[in-house]
Amino acid sequence: ASTIDKDDPNWVIYLLYQQYQNDNGQICYAPIGFITVYLYYAYPEKRRPRVSQVLILPPYQRKGHGRRLLTAIYNDLRKDSRVQDITAEDPSDEFVALRDLVSLELCHKYLPDLFSKESILKTNRLTKEMIEKARDICKLTKQEIRRVYEICFLQSININDEEQMKIFRLLVKQRLYEPLQFDKRRRLQLADPTLEALATDPEKRKKYLSTQYEYVLEHYENILRAFDKYKD
Repeated sequence: ASTIDKDDPNWVIYLLYQQYQNDNGQICYAPIGFITVYLYYAYPEKRRPRVSQVLILPPYQRKGHGRRLLTAIYNDLRKDSRVQDITAEDPSDEFVALRDLVSLELCHKYLPDLFSKESILKTNRLTKEMIEKARDICKLTKQEIRRVYEICFLQSININDEEQMKIFRLLVKQRLYEPLQFDKRRRLQLADPTLEALATDPEKRKKYLSTQYEYVLEHYENILRAFDKYKD
């Protein structure tokens, strides 16, 4: 990771630390980890904070500290009416999983009427109200809202019901397919030659979407297990 400009006021550093008492009775502090956020400008009078660097020190990893810290950041920034949504810079797979979990928890906590099992099954689609409120209240991007909706849909259905799983599968594949679409009218080509090949070859595209769907399904199942672990 590159260094940050400490004189740039748009950098914000969130630090998680442990407070303890040493043998002499003194109060001491030990760092657990940190997350840096850059406050980007968004037209006309908004901000788009971007998570840049994330570090949880090895002794404290896989103990829920990353989740606690990222949740605290969302809860801090979502109070600011100038914040449009919160993005991330080149997120790793681990961070994507962490963000999915935190986003799911935020929607269940602050928008239970929209993301409850009853609401998901009743509407059977991602509504404009869901998008607007999740962005306004939880500061999620539209892409992240779609992922949260898919997770909630999987959470709400019977995975042994073939018809319900078919709906879920089509929902996920539709999102995965969108970047592969080729605009024939404007003759726009995709920037990535690999994606362009997938867009023009039906067999390769079918195989790609099937593989990606299985990956997404496994990923969402892991998120839901983590959600159940922490919800109490």
